[in-house]
Amino acid sequence: MRLQHIALWGVFLAAGLIWAGCDWVSDEESEHAEAYGLEVTQGAETVARVFEAQAAGSLRVTVGAAPTAFRIVFLDRRGARLAEQDMEPEHRLEWTVTGAAEAVRIASDPQQRFGFTVEGRQAGGAALTIRLMHGEHADFTTPAGAVPITAAP
Repeated sequence: MRLQHIALWGVFLAAGLIWAGCDWVSDEESEHAEAYGLEVTQGAETVARVFEAQAAGSLRVTVGAAPTAFRIVFLDRRGARLAEQDMEPEHRLEWTVTGAAEAVRIASDPQQRFGFTVEGRQAGGAALTIRLMHGEHADFTTPAGAVPITAAP
């Protein structure tokens, strides 16, 4: 009987040590937010969204007009917007343009951390693949060409 009590206390002690050593931090409480999707906004309007590998919307610019400013807002695993201050300070945007890449010129927007501008250079269509970079690796990447761009006269 005494041996059973000692064994039982040993089990409780081991379980307590394991429980105390576990990392019980949820996604919401982690050091930085994880991106699972994104929205591209133009002013207050969402013009494109990529979430769960599904893309909707597009960017439209006018050939010969001033560059149009866009901003990326990243989404959490439920599709809710992440606050910019929850992102790592080292996060930065990268993108690849496919299709008629000569139709547009894309540049980082120095006024917005996750902002960029698109200038229509000639009529045509292109597409963006957007990456949220953290050091030398991507924390999030849209499917290839997920964000279409149309440059119209």
